[in-house]
Amino acid sequence: MDVRWNTVDLSRWPAESVRATDVASLLQFLEAQGTFRFAALPNGLFPAASGDAEDHSTTGYSNVWVRDNIQIAWAHHVVQPDSAAAADCIRGLMNFYTRHRYRFRNIIEDGPITTTP
Repeated sequence: MDVRWNTVDLSRWPAESVRATDVASLLQFLEAQGTFRFAALPNGLFPAASGDAEDHSTTGYSNVWVRDNIQIAWAHHVVQPDSAAAADCIRGLMNFYTRHRYRFRNIIEDGPITTTP
């Protein structure tokens, strides 16, 4: 299978009868593109997207998204396998929620903070 972006060859994948060699070729292509490499922040968490484009911070993709971090941690633990990266990520989430527990408690006990314009 010749895998190239923006070609008819890749746009037709997967064919009706996918062989193990087809999947292996696609996996090799994705690995070569860095698809499965995730750069963690110093706290072990992963930003929504890697990059340093000019609009990166305004899009929110430089932020940490909890759902994505859980999925990335799971992938590191099960697929990679890299349990250390998974544990660092979960530890980072736990540290965040522990540090800001009082905020959640205040919202639950006192209700949301509202401001009148």
